[in-house]
Amino acid sequence: MPKYSLIESKLRRYLYLGHEYCIYVPPSIRTSFWNEHHHDDITGVRIIGKIVKKNKTEEINSIVPIILKIKKEDKLLDDRLLIFTLAVCARFNLESCVKMVADAYAAVSTICTDGLKLLMFVKFIETATNILFDQGFITILSNGHGRGFAKSMTNWYLNRDPLLTTEHIVRNKCYDGWSHKDVMKLIHLHSKEPCRIMYIVYTMNGIEKVEQLFGSKMKDVCIEDGEETFENKQLKFIYNFLNQVENIKKMDEHALRYEIELNRWGKKPEVIPQEMLKSSTISTSLVMHLPLEKLLENTFFFAKNRLFLNSTPDVGLLEYILRFNNTILLKTSQIHPIEPFIQYAKYTRTCINILKKQNNIMKKEEENSVIELIDKKLKVIIELQKTPDNEEVVIQPTIENEVGLFNEETQTQNQNDQNCDSASSSSQNTNHQKSLAETTLEENQGKQQVELADSINLSTLNINSQQINPVSTEEIVPGVIQSEVNDVNKNQPSVLYMIKPLPKLVDQLKTFLSGDLIKKTCEVLDPLDLRIMITYDNRICMKTSMCACSQLISVHEAITLIILSLIYPEKLENKPTVYGLYYDINSSQEIEIDYDQPLTFSYLESILFETPTGRDGPDPIDSDRKELTQVYPHKAFKWAQDYNKEFDAFVFLGNNKMNLKLFKSYMKDYQEHFKNPVKIVLLCLSGKHYEQFSLGRGNTLFIIGFDKNVGKLINSFIKDDF
Repeated sequence: MPKYSLIESKLRRYLYLGHEYCIYVPPSIRTSFWNEHHHDDITGVRIIGKIVKKNKTEEINSIVPIILKIKKEDKLLDDRLLIFTLAVCARFNLESCVKMVADAYAAVSTICTDGLKLLMFVKFIETATNILFDQGFITILSNGHGRGFAKSMTNWYLNRDPLLTTEHIVRNKCYDGWSHKDVMKLIHLHSKEPCRIMYIVYTMNGIEKVEQLFGSKMKDVCIEDGEETFENKQLKFIYNFLNQVENIKKMDEHALRYEIELNRWGKKPEVIPQEMLKSSTISTSLVMHLPLEKLLENTFFFAKNRLFLNSTPDVGLLEYILRFNNTILLKTSQIHPIEPFIQYAKYTRTCINILKKQNNIMKKEEENSVIELIDKKLKVIIELQKTPDNEEVVIQPTIENEVGLFNEETQTQNQNDQNCDSASSSSQNTNHQKSLAETTLEENQGKQQVELADSINLSTLNINSQQINPVSTEEIVPGVIQSEVNDVNKNQPSVLYMIKPLPKLVDQLKTFLSGDLIKKTCEVLDPLDLRIMITYDNRICMKTSMCACSQLISVHEAITLIILSLIYPEKLENKPTVYGLYYDINSSQEIEIDYDQPLTFSYLESILFETPTGRDGPDPIDSDRKELTQVYPHKAFKWAQDYNKEFDAFVFLGNNKMNLKLFKSYMKDYQEHFKNPVKIVLLCLSGKHYEQFSLGRGNTLFIIGFDKNVGKLINSFIKDDF
């Protein structure tokens, strides 16, 4: 088992979990869950700041090498906090930190492996400087970026392969207000090499300037000519790449599909315009080339755009399923069994809330009230422009909050790309918007497809569908709701409110995500080869309690997924012991699992939450507070000690009704009895716990909520990665 110094342990916990202790809260709810003092950016500054305050040169100078070591291991779920920590190190303008600052800037080229990560570093430099000053770790707030910053940026742009640098710049143009153009202006970037001049000119002035400076010269360059210089050939490659990117906007579906199938854009399709990504032809091509983890993340995007229900539905669906048949690729992608189930839940459970909201709207008798109540996330506003009597009415939709193919960092990147384009023209709105259907389907949950037309009284309006504005991404279909059509004689434009029908669910895809793909991902998991005891709250109320963060998944489903991922890869003789916890110790018992049966999610769920014999009636409720009674996880230590069962790790799964007051004392007794330190993983799946600030110390990992990273973090913690 690796041993880390105190500084390295703190840094590892922060980079893996976003907290200075072993506490993990999903990123999507961190800022609402913690107060500002515990936000991950302030936490990162505080960790580095405390080390610097001790004024021990050896400790200060060890920080950047630790960051590089963790980067080399390549086990982090993402590099955002790694880049932020590097930015914090670079902004200490203290005499004792001279070497740390120099090392941090020198490490930029190693840590920031693409254009997006470089822009993240630039943004984090700005953020870190302000927090360092506010927290009192530096006394002078510098307005400039300094020579070290300029040198590191110049090295990144000029010391890498020119074609690779061009690709990084084009694929990732902006991040959170910063663009490559801004950085190049800031450091006054220039070069004498034609290859580098070309991508600098393109970034600063666009393709027209490149054509003006290099267009005539490129006609005389032949890549196949053996006597042509390498520099000229490289220049031609860069020139062709830039033109290909510009020409994507002008391509039709079939031409772009051909380009994707040549594997030019399939693996990193950031340069493809958002409108084209919604074509089923393009989507099918992307399905065949996207990395598996990206393909799975965007399952819902493809479903919303009818990939699985187009004119040839079997093509898109078959291509999607076949991509996951490659065991080697599946193992390399490191997809955890939790991830396909999350996509299954997202795909199948996003309808019911929309239906409820629409029905509530329709209950109102007055039409004016209806319009006021329609949620912005549910509507598409279409302005009906006034035209003379002898002309047709033209529909111009205002589509709110459009979303693209990509998630997390890449999605942010696409939004910022549009901001860059808008800023350069100074005439377009800088806010990237989401479409109605995409926003509502992603933010709501449901269990079945609904038909709206029969339950809604539709207003009618004769519209020539051929004159719909081509910008529109919506269809006028029978399932629309027309809430208001203003009198054409009024001065204000008429407005039509539309709600796009929900995509029908495909049974084969549901079965694949909730069964087959979970099984495939379980098969490629590596066993931990440790003695593990899993204790979980197996009361029936777990089926009605929803996980914090992921409101699409119930607590009992999350428990089943975690237990399945821990049991499946282990050899039969080393299967974890599973102990069901009930408020009554006499009803708490070891769960017997029949391993002669196929170990699937559905089978394990039925075993884990089968009502044990001896229980009468529903789960008991505290009559004074009208709440469910508590359970006591420390009973697992007592049971294991009584039966002389020695374990290396304990995993406790439940909600905020776990009573942890005696937990530490029983854990200490167990460790002293067997003279063996144990790893403890505690999951409070449904929200805050009153003991959360006293946990997450030493050899205990405390997880609050549930997301796709939980399974991987449990494995990393047990393996001593942090």
